[in-house]
Formats: sequence, C-alpha cells, structure tokens
Amino acid sequence: MVKQFSLSNPAYKKAYDEAVAQCKELNAKKRAEKAAAEKAQAPDKMPPPPEPIARAERETSPPDSVLGDDVPSSPVVAKTSLKRTKEPSDDLTSPTLSSRVTSPEASSPPASTVLGLPRIRKRSKKTQDSNANAASASPEPAAPSYAGWQIERDPPAWYNSFTRSQLSSATIDRDILVKLQRLKDLIRDFKESRGNDNALLVQIRQELHEAEVRYKVTDLLVRKSRLLFLDEGLPVLFFSESVTLVPWDVRADAEELYNKWALRDFDNDVMRGIDMTHPKAKSGQRNADRIMKDYPRIRANFYGNGHLINGQWWPTQLCTVRDGAHGAAQGGIYGTEGGGAFSVVLSGGNHYGDRDEGDEVWYAGTDGADGKATANTSYMLASVGPRGTKEPVRVLRSHNLPQSNRFRPQRGFRYDGLYDVVDSQCTDVEKQIYRFHLVRRQGQAPIRYQGVEARPTPEEIEAYDKIRSALAGLGF
Repeated sequence: MVKQFSLSNPAYKKAYDEAVAQCKELNAKKRAEKAAAEKAQAPDKMPPPPEPIARAERETSPPDSVLGDDVPSSPVVAKTSLKRTKEPSDDLTSPTLSSRVTSPEASSPPASTVLGLPRIRKRSKKTQDSNANAASASPEPAAPSYAGWQIERDPPAWYNSFTRSQLSSATIDRDILVKLQRLKDLIRDFKESRGNDNALLVQIRQELHEAEVRYKVTDLLVRKSRLLFLDEGLPVLFFSESVTLVPWDVRADAEELYNKWALRDFDNDVMRGIDMTHPKAKSGQRNADRIMKDYPRIRANFYGNGHLINGQWWPTQLCTVRDGAHGAAQGGIYGTEGGGAFSVVLSGGNHYGDRDEGDEVWYAGTDGADGKATANTSYMLASVGPRGTKEPVRVLRSHNLPQSNRFRPQRGFRYDGLYDVVDSQCTDVEKQIYRFHLVRRQGQAPIRYQGVEARPTPEEIEAYDKIRSALAGLGF
C-alpha cells in the first residue's frame, strides 16, 4: 500500500521545507545572474542635469543646542537640500535655499526661524540592496520622505534614476504629459521674455493651480516633463536669477508644488491620508475623521516655517496635523511645556472677543480651572516677549472665523505666516483667561485672502466641495 504524502507528517514536512529552501536559493541565484547580465547590456543612464542658473550659497547648520535634543548631530543632507538651519531673512532679492516667499508689502521684523525638523528615518540595508538591484525595472515610488523634509534642488536623486530605455518604453498618460510640458514651455517662454509678458504669468498661475489638484501625475510623467530641473522647470519661478520678476504668489505655488513632487508625493486628493468613513458630529464638523495608520505623518513640534509655504491650504484641521502645520486636531494652540507655542489656529466664534486685523491679532486663551491657566494658555505665556526675542508662532486661519472677518478663508484652513507674541493681559483672574497680542513678522509675503493670489484657489474649493457632496450623499 502506497503511503499518502502529508505535511502533517513531521518527516515529510522537514523534507518538503528543505526542498523549498533549495529551490528558493537556486531561483535567487538565477535571478541575480540574469540581473547582472541585463545590467551589463543596459544602456547608460541619463546624463546629469546641466548646472543651475544661479547656484545658491550653502548654509551651515546651527549648533545642536539650538535645534533640540531630537535632531541628529550630523544630519545627512543632499548637496542642495533644505537643511535644518536658521533663516537669516526672507529677502525676495536673494534666491538662497533658506528663502521663503516674501514681499516688501508685509509688516514685521526679519524672520529668524529655526527649522526644528523631526528626526529622519533611516532606510534599512535590505531596502537599499533591493533598490540597487532593480536595474531593469522602473524605480519603485516610495512613501514621501516627509519625516525629514530634505528637499533636494539638484534635482532629487530619484529624478535621475531612470534609464533611457525606461523613459522611452514606459506606458504613460499622454494627455497629462502634454499638460505638464505645456507648463514647462510657459516657464521657458517667461524666462526668455525676462518678465515682460504678463499674459504668460496669468497662464502659469492657472496651470500651477490645476496641477496641484487636477493632474494625476506619476514619477515618470514628472521626469519626462523635466519640470524639476533647475534651469527649465519649476525652480525657475522661485530659485533662479529670474525670481525677482515672478509675482510672490506664483513663487509660493511653484515652490509648494516642487516640494511635493520632489518628495515623490503625487496624490492630488485634498483629503489624502484621511479616513472619512465615520459619521460626522451633530454640529456638522468632521470630528470623527482620523489619519490613516499607514499614512506618513509629519510632526509639528518645531518653530518657524519649516517646510511650510505662506498661503498653504488644507480642507480640515486634521489635514493640518497630517502635514505638520499644527499639532492638535481640535485645539487652537499647540506647544510644549517650557518651550512655548508652535502654532495657533484662529477660529473665532467664542465669547473671548478675539480681534483680527491681519498683521495684528488679539487672541484669547481658554478658561482655566481652580485659578490655574490651561496648558495651552501656559504655552502662549511662555512665548510672550518683545519682537524678535522669542520664537514666533505659526498662525493659521479657519473658515470658522466670523464672515465679517475679511481675512477668513472661504474653505478650510490657511497658513498665514509667523507672528510674535508681544504682549498678554489677564482678562479674568478667577478663570485665568489671557488675551494675547500677536504681530506678524516683516519680510513675509502678504496674507493670501483676496484677489488672484487668494487661497484656497477656485480649483481647491471645487475639489473640496465635490468631496463634501459625495460624503453627504453617502450619509457621512
């Protein structure tokens, strides 16, 4: 009688496992030999990009005591990456790496901002080896490197990792490629016109707005369009000798889009990374939403602009947490004990008598208890000082502000730059309510609340309204 083969038999299972292991080892060896042969026959990689028009001076990192204990002593940065440095100024006439979009029309002292960026996650050796062996395949898009925000300007390393064969044989969306190349052609024409063609700037502004929320791009599409090269792509608008000819809002939008794509983040969904499958609160607010567990998050416990761009917009407060602009999904103040406040959300609608005049804001903390101020109020108290003597706080404005407030965004939440907390006044000793006077720092671009520069853009409003309508139809 022939015995039946069964893995429940220990002897058979052991023999089976050994055979499987031998097969895997043999297959791995064959794959390695095949990859080596293909690599030897593969065409050369694309030549390196030409030198940029205007190479910015490299900045030096501040001492670790300035950045905090959680910052590596010797962070690995790209040759022209956005380093963890202090921003000496926001002068529009000097297109340095630390420059933020600025304007002489704004009204506060030179920003001296520490980029207190979070720790950079190391890549495992296994991941590095697997990427090195993928010679014949299209580079696999990784999760956006938001954790460190090291945004390369030369351009990013992945941009030059495609071979000629990959660029010529890949299947892509031709319609989107045509739109991206149209944007690049507009940038080229603007560069050649030396800023003398306002019609080009109108078209560029519109294309940037549409690319942010309407174009479904991929790494290959962005590479084929050449939009990340310094001398012909988006950097021409914010990081070249032509920068002084570009309107401040176009600079900001071009830099924001470049940063997003350089980090290989191509998701144009305004609610990306947010789980919206939970019923909303009775008030209509989406308090039950949450950030997806596997979505990369950015910590907001740093001072200054960091990776943020003036006018950057989000549909909900939770999205500001997702992208590291604010650290509390519902609270108006985010800070740390002894270190002061990092950010403030102006929402209004309370009984504290907040006053908003744009460059100056009077903002009240929440009610304390038992004669003690709340933790959030104490964070703000630690930030009070003469202009320029303390770290500034980031100010975001909410659509929940009174409709009479002309600085109120039409939808969602908008980042409006850095403010010094110059004074505080206790308005209720028993409840420990304090009213804070915030003054916007000079050298920043104007608040984007009106005109063609306004955020959210019509395209962002349309995208958000579509999502809200769809959720309402589903009962969420």
